[in-house]
This record gives sequence, structure tokens and C-alpha cells, in this order.
Amino acid sequence: MSPRSTNAISRSRPEEAPACAWDDLPVSILQRLASENVRTPADWLALSRPRRAGIFGITPIMRRTIDAAAKASAEQSA
Repeated sequence: MSPRSTNAISRSRPEEAPACAWDDLPVSILQRLASENVRTPADWLALSRPRRAGIFGITPIMRRTIDAAAKASAEQSA
């Protein structure tokens, strides 16, 4: 038997964040984004990847959640 369990392997690779609506994001995150002039899903999607990563206080997990919310909102409006 392998010393690594399959559970440990699956945790080492982050999965896609569950999609939620842009308006369902935490208010504190929406305020943080607004302070960076990111007020809509389109604003977020227009940012470069390094710029998204450089917004203070946005963790990698939250960045994936915001990505999913922005993409879901963009698909709904299309």
C-alpha cells in the first residue's frame, strides 16, 4: 500500500471553486474590490492574472471563487 492516501493527493490539487453569483460574494470582498475600482464581473475579468493576484487581502481560494462568480455572471448576461 502506498504511504500517501488518495485523500492527501486530492487535497494537493485545488478544485474549481463552486460557482456563485457576483452579488452573493461576501460584502467585505465586494468592498475590497470596489476600493480597487472593480465593481462588476466584467471589471474583474478585464484584469490581468497578476493584477488579480495583487489585490491586497484576496486569497488564492477567494480569487478562484471570484473568478467563478464573474464567469457565471457573464454567462447569465450573455
